[in-house]
Amino acid sequence: TDANVTEDITVEASFAINEYTVTFVDHDGTELSTQTVEHGSSAITPSDPAREGYTFVGWDVGFDNVTGNLTVTAQYEIKTYTVSFDVGEGSTVEPQTLNHGETATEPSAPEREGYTFVGWYEDEALTTEFDFGTEITADTTIYAKWDVNTYTLTYTAGENGSITGEATQTVEHGNDGTAVTAVANDGYHFVSWSDNSTANPRTDANVTEDITVEASFAIN
Repeated sequence: TDANVTEDITVEASFAINEYTVTFVDHDGTELSTQTVEHGSSAITPSDPAREGYTFVGWDVGFDNVTGNLTVTAQYEIKTYTVSFDVGEGSTVEPQTLNHGETATEPSAPEREGYTFVGWYEDEALTTEFDFGTEITADTTIYAKWDVNTYTLTYTAGENGSITGEATQTVEHGNDGTAVTAVANDGYHFVSWSDNSTANPRTDANVTEDITVEASFAIN
């Protein structure tokens, strides 16, 4: 309001565009970038942030045509990994899909004919047992360890005879024993083994269980 006017007055008003603060923050509120942006303009996209175990997927709000102070928060998706179980020739164990930092669930022991399951190991050389409390941070393969079953072969002689060869043998699953012979005393002859086998010498092949047999003899 011009008061006590004594002459012509000509004036021009000047204006300045509004400016706003756009702040980019990480998931935990850590400031990543702060920019001053004019009304109606766009903020400049900062470099994609990184977060261990997560994939950056974008920002929570748009920042073009800014018309006020603005906070923009980084958005992430958690990474997922596959835990596979290598059982060799054992029964199948299904893989597990886990989020970053989760722990695998110990599965039921697999089975394998002629072998005993020992445990799960973190390396193919089977030197370090796997700890199921370990947080998974990458695709992981866990290996089954097996011990081959062993069996005892026992050969005995009934009355009037003896055994030559190794009368007690330890044999791994699927392997063969060594030959044994039932030898009759003078005046006697071999008849059969207690499992009705008449092989003499006798060699048990492809052994899959304990074998205990006795040779019988008859007088001539």
